[in-house]
Amino acid sequence: MSSFLQKIRDGLGIVPDLNQMQDDLYEKSSLFTPVSNTLLSGFLEQESTYDKLSKQGFQKNPYIFSCIDILANAGANLKLSLFKGKREIVREHRILDLLDNVYYGDSKLSYYDFMYFLWAYFYLSGNAYLWVDVSSGKPSQVVLLSPSEIRIEVMANEVKYYINNKLFKSNGAKLVHLKFFHPFQKTEGMSPLGPCAMSIDQNNAGRVWNTNLLNRMTKTDGYLESNAGRLSEKQRLILKNEMEVKTGGANNVMKTMVLPGGMKFHPLTLSAVDMDWEKVMGMSGREISMTLKVPAELLGFENRTYQNVKEAKAGLYSEAVIPQMNRMLSFLNKELLTLFGEGFHLEIDMDKVDVLKRDRTLVTKQAVSLFDSGIVTKNEARKLLGYDEVSDGDSFKEEMEPPDFTNVAREAELEKEPNNKMRAVSDD
Repeated sequence: MSSFLQKIRDGLGIVPDLNQMQDDLYEKSSLFTPVSNTLLSGFLEQESTYDKLSKQGFQKNPYIFSCIDILANAGANLKLSLFKGKREIVREHRILDLLDNVYYGDSKLSYYDFMYFLWAYFYLSGNAYLWVDVSSGKPSQVVLLSPSEIRIEVMANEVKYYINNKLFKSNGAKLVHLKFFHPFQKTEGMSPLGPCAMSIDQNNAGRVWNTNLLNRMTKTDGYLESNAGRLSEKQRLILKNEMEVKTGGANNVMKTMVLPGGMKFHPLTLSAVDMDWEKVMGMSGREISMTLKVPAELLGFENRTYQNVKEAKAGLYSEAVIPQMNRMLSFLNKELLTLFGEGFHLEIDMDKVDVLKRDRTLVTKQAVSLFDSGIVTKNEARKLLGYDEVSDGDSFKEEMEPPDFTNVAREAELEKEPNNKMRAVSDD
């Protein structure tokens, strides 16, 4: 039948509206709209968009919201240090003022909020955009843009950016574009949520499924059979509404259902496997956790204890937050801080990452021990601690002659026995 309808559409030149088809497929379950488009893949393969990932992921899926909130909070909590040259720390500068007063719509963001929003956009879209005012020669204003405001076109090997459908022209301004790696595009980044789009669908579908079962008290609808002849459309509608009001929902539990004469109700039953989505939702939640590198303990999958949560937080910073922030800072140092033209760069202040202090203490002890043992040079030990090399650091620790305690021991012995001391003096 579908192929016959498709032939008619082809003959009339009718192109099916995929968005409308998707809406029709899920009109009975408006709470759930798929991200991965698996049901429409037979017609056209479409990538997940920023809007879908934001609505169905961040706004409706608790695991996605928790993961991005955890990552964004962790990234915003990292303390940065501004350096000029290699090791000269700068306490006050225009760069620090700009990062603490980033424009966002009609308001200004503090450094913490700026970093939180930047991380959230980066993970939802795979892209983050900053508009920088350089009309005075150096950056005087930084604006954080939403990925939904940006459109990119590539024509004749030329990349054009559109901000709110207006072509961006670099007249006294610069557009800084941070992006994740994308295997098929060089202009736009791929959202980290893309690989777990099907997991988001499974998790959201399971949530809607269980909600519907709860509303029906874990029983699906049945059907009515009448021996009174064919019912009119109006009669069917009235009967259907009465059944839903009098027998549906939690308020009608254990109430007796009385049917009109000539009516017989046939319930439809489901197996326990069909009704239990708990395992599917747990599995999809773990896949989301794995994709975004957020330890499962922080999402409530494992038994939470003080020790394993502490270890999970340390793993979050060392495996996800620190490497990602280093990537972002490397890009900002190249694209934003070079506009000041004075060799400035931002680095993470690792000494202020409280969750990793214990690990850093162990590394420090190891580096000192290796240097004291003569195994590594001073520069090699400094490199282990993240410090720059020094000019005289390519040498090993000098071996010192052990002190001679012979005379000290002799004096102590004489002090104990004064007669011996006098005898020793007379002997001399």
